[in-house]
Amino acid sequence: MLCDFGDDLRCIYCGYQARKPRTKRQCQAPQEQRRAQLTQYAAAVARWLRAGRPTRSDADTDRLFAICQTCDRYDAERGACKLCGCRVSRSGWPLVNKIRMATEQCPADKWNAEPIDKPATMRVGIVTPNLLVGGVESWIASLAREWSRSGRAEAIVAHTGTAASADPVLVERLGRWATIVSSADIAGVVRVQSPRLAVATVAQAVDRVIAWSVPPDLLAACAGTPTIGVSHGCGDWWMGAADPYVTGWVAVHDVAAVPCPRPAVVIENGVDLERCQSTLTLSQARQRLGLPQHRWIAGYVGRFSGEKRVRSIARAAELLPDGWRLVMVGRGADIPPPSDRVTILPPVEHVGDVWRACDVAVIASDAEGYCLAAVEALAAGKPLASTRVGVVETMPDGAAIIPQPAEPRDIAAAILEAHKRGLPHDLRQWALDQSAEKMANSWLAYLATL
Repeated sequence: MLCDFGDDLRCIYCGYQARKPRTKRQCQAPQEQRRAQLTQYAAAVARWLRAGRPTRSDADTDRLFAICQTCDRYDAERGACKLCGCRVSRSGWPLVNKIRMATEQCPADKWNAEPIDKPATMRVGIVTPNLLVGGVESWIASLAREWSRSGRAEAIVAHTGTAASADPVLVERLGRWATIVSSADIAGVVRVQSPRLAVATVAQAVDRVIAWSVPPDLLAACAGTPTIGVSHGCGDWWMGAADPYVTGWVAVHDVAAVPCPRPAVVIENGVDLERCQSTLTLSQARQRLGLPQHRWIAGYVGRFSGEKRVRSIARAAELLPDGWRLVMVGRGADIPPPSDRVTILPPVEHVGDVWRACDVAVIASDAEGYCLAAVEALAAGKPLASTRVGVVETMPDGAAIIPQPAEPRDIAAAILEAHKRGLPHDLRQWALDQSAEKMANSWLAYLATL
């Protein structure tokens, strides 16, 4: 396992002092020691999060640290307590300094935890295998953001995947509004020993848990906390086995409710309307993305995977008239090959800047539970060419429909049709009404009934 560095660049396990951030080094601490410390640390984090993150003042931290420094159980080289293994210092960041957590006490009873009132706001755990840039992950970030803004709830996220299943753009954005707990080596998260411990840590810290694509062995760690399974798509690989571990099911659209093992409550997705807008001019947006100024641009934003038919979209670009180009923004295993007509770009923080640069949005998925990307594009004011998936089936008329299965020639024809047709006013207004704020409020109202 790699060293895990605190804000002073010292490994919290073996005490190695790094010279620069993001240093990669094999930790020299015994593995059994690390496992024990991680387990104790996870329990401390759970108590702290459940209490609403109460933090000791600088003066109290200095006073208690002075007590630690005079103790024969204090390891000055590691900056940690030999008895419990926790890191203690004057650091202002509670997640790497036990003293800062007002819920914690000295294992030798030299100083005590502070009495804490239970937080008035609901705490909601969100369990996810991925922190990539996609529709489901945008749903998580929108919930965390809206709950944080309103002050009515706090999201705490358990990530059960590997470092490869986390995108720095999404992690940085989500981390503004939620604590993220994971066993993966990802910058900006709370590290614990295992995916199961990540789930257990969050479940112990919250009032409710919502989970998607989580196997039963991990859901079992939520025992004692009301847990809701969420269906985002048309696949049911995990739902049958997970059903005994969940209190109920929620689907993000009527289509997504079909595979649920029991009748599901439908709470439709919502989009972050601010992210869909842009302060850039058309010329500025294209310059920033490296796109040609005097061409028509079709755009795709989403995950690069087979069921999205991204390669068919890329081949469709070759069938468009000479004045057209395609930009595809995302990340994934099935990356289309770039060409003189196709530009491939990594995910961006502000999706509205991408849509400002485009003339038409295109989606060719085989299936979608909701299709957040379609609503984002419409909210950004772009005509849409799409297969009839998810919410596209039930929204007002106005999109150019691509027949299934989506073939390059049909995709190209729909792009041209959407551009010719433009975006009807009532369809744009419908999209603007599908807000993340409305979705977040609906979720809180439902969770309060459990």
